[in-house]
Amino acid sequence: MSPVDISEFLRKLGVGRRFLDASFANYRGAEKLIRQIRSAIDEVPLPNVFMFGVTGSGKSHLAVSILRDHFESGRAYGKRIFYTTSSEFFFKLKQAIDFATEYERLIRSAIECDLLVLDDLGSEKVSEWSVEVLSMIIDKRYCELRPVIASSNLPPAEVQERYGARVASRLCTGYSFAIEMSDYRKKIAASRSVPGPAGNREFQT
Repeated sequence: MSPVDISEFLRKLGVGRRFLDASFANYRGAEKLIRQIRSAIDEVPLPNVFMFGVTGSGKSHLAVSILRDHFESGRAYGKRIFYTTSSEFFFKLKQAIDFATEYERLIRSAIECDLLVLDDLGSEKVSEWSVEVLSMIIDKRYCELRPVIASSNLPPAEVQERYGARVASRLCTGYSFAIEMSDYRKKIAASRSVPGPAGNREFQT
């Protein structure tokens, strides 16, 4: 599958334009981390992978990189993949509450897909309802050995505090990676900068 084809698939999954070219190859400055993540996702069956770190550390880039690797290796062929940010998923779910068919479709998609990529967990408005829904999704996927790739600003201890021990334990079953790249976005911005008038720096995006 060509890079163009993969980008088209990622776009159809809902990946934003900013991350369409994201790959392990262009995640800079963390070679050891990349080797560890690649080793984890090479396992069969694919394990859960939970990545956490501060805002700007490149977690979304890595989540999409895992997806891209899945396509490049051919493991995505014929698989049902569901990619979403946590805030978008719960927003859509809340909008569908009065429409039983769509509400059920969204829940079933998250539960029954072969691979769930849940980006930016914790960005949604947390409520008793959202915790209950997330717990059900994670629990059912855990019982059916269906993997979850998740990223969050929250470390496992805070995931447990916010969503409960059951969600934290099952979500982190597999591999957890602390992304210690607090200046990642600044590095990317600096690499794209060019000298502007009067010595100023203009960032090319």
